[in-house]
Amino acid sequence: MFEFLKIRKKRNLTISTDLEILSMLDILESGVTDNGKTPFIKLGCGTTLFGVLPNKKERQLYELNRRLLPATITENTFRVGLDVAQRYVRGNRWIPFMPKTLHLEVGYDMIDAGAYIGFGALAASRKVGEAGRIFAVEPVPENFDLMERNIVENNISNIEAIQSCIGSDVCNDKFYLTDRQSNSIHQELAKGKERKIVKRNNQIDVKYITIDSLSDSHRLIDNSSPLLVSLEINGAENEALEGAKKLMSEKACFEMHIPIIYYSGSKGYEENKRNILGILSEIPDIRIHEHFPFLFVRKGRYGSTLS
Repeated sequence: MFEFLKIRKKRNLTISTDLEILSMLDILESGVTDNGKTPFIKLGCGTTLFGVLPNKKERQLYELNRRLLPATITENTFRVGLDVAQRYVRGNRWIPFMPKTLHLEVGYDMIDAGAYIGFGALAASRKVGEAGRIFAVEPVPENFDLMERNIVENNISNIEAIQSCIGSDVCNDKFYLTDRQSNSIHQELAKGKERKIVKRNNQIDVKYITIDSLSDSHRLIDNSSPLLVSLEINGAENEALEGAKKLMSEKACFEMHIPIIYYSGSKGYEENKRNILGILSEIPDIRIHEHFPFLFVRKGRYGSTLS
């Protein structure tokens, strides 16, 4: 078991899983390009993934575990390696052995809301094949640029990158940024490493779209292909669902993943879940399954093993 487990017990399962995956990855090469700004990893399968440099805590984690990691992983490429393990191989930030792509099959479509730098979208693109489509939505400019680079560098043709934020209305509005990955449409939920509410000057103007508007513009509702909607949008789940009522009501076959672990402000998990279930109660013919910290919503015969 990795040494890091001794100092961060709450994240034992996910962190240890990512480190174990990373230790077994077939990595041909890793390095830093763009004058030391952009680390990358080239996998044995030929895929090259560009990411971000590690922060102080991730550098400490690297030092604790460097003897257990592939020799091709350096301190500067360690964070990319963790993201590859978590988002490209494992594909889920919370449940170690339940990737977001679990039920994707050839020819399916997917909306990846909160796509970050595109590792999950790239993994999904392999599963759906050329007959399927991935719509990767990411509002943060730096993340979006890396996602586009990962798509282009790997010659992926079935991913459409969309620089927008998912909300309840189509509009232009504020989006709050942090030093970590807890950016949010809600200022009170966007907290950095000190867990303090971000200041209003840490905000950007972004374009907001809805799942319904995206679905209409790409004919996802009338399309017979099953659809997966993955929401990793840091507190905007209620807004996203409000803007997805048409799709949920009219789409014959879909699955939606809704994480509700801590993006609930002071209200708590149970109240946030009640709010989400209240919106879902308006939608006919759906099935809801809870697997903490997710709600899974299904309609129709989604996936070959589902009824």
